[in-house]
Amino acid sequence: MAKTNAERMKKYREKRKKDSVKYETAKAKARARNNSIKTKLSGASLAEFRRKAKLRQRKCRENKIKRLLNKPSSSSFKTRQSFIVIQHLAEKFGLVLKSKHQRITLQLADKLKIYIHNFYQRDDISYQLPGKRDTVVVKEDDGKK
Repeated sequence: MAKTNAERMKKYREKRKKDSVKYETAKAKARARNNSIKTKLSGASLAEFRRKAKLRQRKCRENKIKRLLNKPSSSSFKTRQSFIVIQHLAEKFGLVLKSKHQRITLQLADKLKIYIHNFYQRDDISYQLPGKRDTVVVKEDDGKK
């Protein structure tokens, strides 16, 4: 399978680090290039460069703190699938009761239900076209229709 650009670059950097002489010369060249850019700046452009560098550094530090603080809680299950499998086995052997899904619906008055039923029974409101089905399939909690 073909590698992505990120994978290729990662491999290139690792290969570069193995040859310490080339790695150090490349670092020195990059350092000189960056320093020459800074020396060419003056006045307002230098102040702008320093301001952007400070913002970059602050953002990097904030992201580092977020990464360290927002770690997900460790679980004994490596994946959600393994948790579901174990939960299913526990339900199968009766260790845990099967959870019953409770539907919460707004209850309508019986008189209103009768009015609605009669409304849809009228021929000028609801009728079946040839070749069309007029049914709705409802599934129960246990998967039966």
